[in-house]
Amino acid sequence: MHTPQNKLPSLNRARSRSKGMQTSRRSGIATAGLAHFDVDPSEIMRVHVAFDDKFAFLSLSELISLMDRMDMVVLKPSFMHYADRHSGAFQWPNRVLVSAYGIGGVFYDLALSSGVPQKKNSAIDCIHRALVLKGKTPRWSLEENVGSSQVFGKLDAIVGSIKSA
Repeated sequence: MHTPQNKLPSLNRARSRSKGMQTSRRSGIATAGLAHFDVDPSEIMRVHVAFDDKFAFLSLSELISLMDRMDMVVLKPSFMHYADRHSGAFQWPNRVLVSAYGIGGVFYDLALSSGVPQKKNSAIDCIHRALVLKGKTPRWSLEENVGSSQVFGKLDAIVGSIKSA
């Protein structure tokens, strides 16, 4: 079967986007793996996010740039401090929703101590440190009972913000 030449460029662009997505997915899994072994994953960090009706894997710098215009939220079951992987939430109004991807684990530990991420090299710890290095003052808060999961029931949200109170 002969494919017209004018169809090939769009096919090549689609393949290129697919390879980029595979690399981002792998980086997302590797990020969680590094955190598991207590290695700072900030340099290769990729997180799966949804915002403005889009889905993407963003680097740490891309995510903190996005936080200049909207708060970040991670959903978690109300009885534990790890990101939820079963809620089915795909968007969060006026916020960037960070979703647990891959193997989960310590990278998605959301425990806070005095309003600061507690687990070294967790996603929110990497974000917190990067924001502080940029001269910003991150604030972390817990919003209770913001949704539900068929697996875990009530969901809470950890919200990261750099906006003034």
